[in-house]
Amino acid sequence: MLKSPAIVLFCWFASALFLAAQPPAACPPGANCPACDPPVTGNPLDALRAGNLRFTKPDPQHMHQSVSCGVKLACCQQPFAVILSCSDSRVPPEVVFDRGMGDLFVVREAGNVATTGVLGSIEYAVDHLKAKLVVVMGHRRCGAVEAAFCPEPKPNLDIIWKLIRPAVPLDYHPKCEPHPEIDPLRWDQAVRKNVVNMVEIVEKDLGGRAGVRVVPAYYNLDTGAVELPNK
Repeated sequence: MLKSPAIVLFCWFASALFLAAQPPAACPPGANCPACDPPVTGNPLDALRAGNLRFTKPDPQHMHQSVSCGVKLACCQQPFAVILSCSDSRVPPEVVFDRGMGDLFVVREAGNVATTGVLGSIEYAVDHLKAKLVVVMGHRRCGAVEAAFCPEPKPNLDIIWKLIRPAVPLDYHPKCEPHPEIDPLRWDQAVRKNVVNMVEIVEKDLGGRAGVRVVPAYYNLDTGAVELPNK
């Protein structure tokens, strides 16, 4: 006898409620945090460079992107780097660096700006998760930087605009209506300058925490390559 859709839905809903009511498994206090295989070793910048190279070849390995890895890390995390990047849908850090669960502590904000909430998130990753590398990554044709060439927007957006605006050349007055028309070279220069400015803000906020390094990065939408410091 076939069950009616209503009965099937009720059974599914009841099962979901039963599973949701089960208490989560206890995490052992003080236990060492496991690493998914293969573990990340050596210089964090080298790991990021190697991952981006795999992405651009293209030869991605999609490391640490499995249910088993997620389950292994269910009680802890030890990301080897913090990435502050733009919220742009074309710039997902885990993808462009060919990494996965537990590898990167990612903080995303339009224009990769260091708002107070962003700074708090980075502080958490550094102070509690012991991350020693913070990467501020801008990208080519960033829409938030483009908008900063034009008059100050309405509340909420103005917070981002004010942080990016110091990177914009004030002697340049582009056409902004009905949409911005920015010289590509000036736009790209502003993107890079904004990254430098955000690095300075993050460094100042972290206050020279021992062993923590903050570096700039630039993602090229046209090639998929990420520019990182050589050392």
